[in-house]
Amino acid sequence: EKIGITMDEVDKTRSFIEAIKTNISNCKETEATWENQDQAFTWLVDNVRKATDGDTEWDQEFESGSRSYLLNFQASSVSAKGEQESFSFSFDLNDINPKAINLKISGKSLIVEVPIKESKRLIKLSTDSGTEFSNKMLIYSNEIEQARQIVNALIYMVSNVTSERQTWDTYGASLEFVKANSAEVKIGEELFSNSISYEESSSGLVNLEVNFKSDGNTEKTQYAFYLTDMASKLELEVSKTSITVEMLTKNKRKYVREHEGGIISAYSSSVDFHVTDIDLARDIIKALEQAIG
Repeated sequence: EKIGITMDEVDKTRSFIEAIKTNISNCKETEATWENQDQAFTWLVDNVRKATDGDTEWDQEFESGSRSYLLNFQASSVSAKGEQESFSFSFDLNDINPKAINLKISGKSLIVEVPIKESKRLIKLSTDSGTEFSNKMLIYSNEIEQARQIVNALIYMVSNVTSERQTWDTYGASLEFVKANSAEVKIGEELFSNSISYEESSSGLVNLEVNFKSDGNTEKTQYAFYLTDMASKLELEVSKTSITVEMLTKNKRKYVREHEGGIISAYSSSVDFHVTDIDLARDIIKALEQAIG
């Protein structure tokens, strides 16, 4: 954290201090700066590459996502024993906590930690063993100045990010988007499939069918509800293994009919269903919120 230097002459000490101050000023002037998101991203692509962490060699690369606020980060490692691992991170810049991006130094290791706001699991992590959702990712560097610049570039991008969300002209168009994007979702060995139907009137009934398959068994649950009964704010819940869109009724009243085998089995105050992708889930939430009005 600090160093001390012992000198035998006052004048030399004063000159040394002035030289240090001058060089510190020069160092600040040589820090990379960016005028826009593209410049900061290009710097990350060009500079985040190979690094060493102890006996492990890392090869890293940033990639752009399908939208300007989405990024992918690929990392592969080889240990001293030749053991290989691959990691693929996908995330939304809007989810990163810019105040918590930091450089951690442990021995000879320089690690940039990139955490999610409120420690939510909003980073999709794919490995050879499967997919899960994490609340942070790590970037390795060999040089302290480069590591600091990585921190600065990420903070710049997060602080200047904007979102692009689709909008719909009508109630029907909003629900048609939800219908078109209701798909099968695999969570471990379980398979969920959703389908939605609705009446054309905004005061009409909405039906959601959820099929659940596991160990060769299939269960079907149907929900019937009116969007006029639903709260205008939906929730996105992401666990280690699943993405869920949750709708609640106003004042949590039990206005949702649940059907099993064509028979009403219960009345509840919520409807939830799984989605394959976090960004898609947010689009679906916006479409449903717009339909609710």
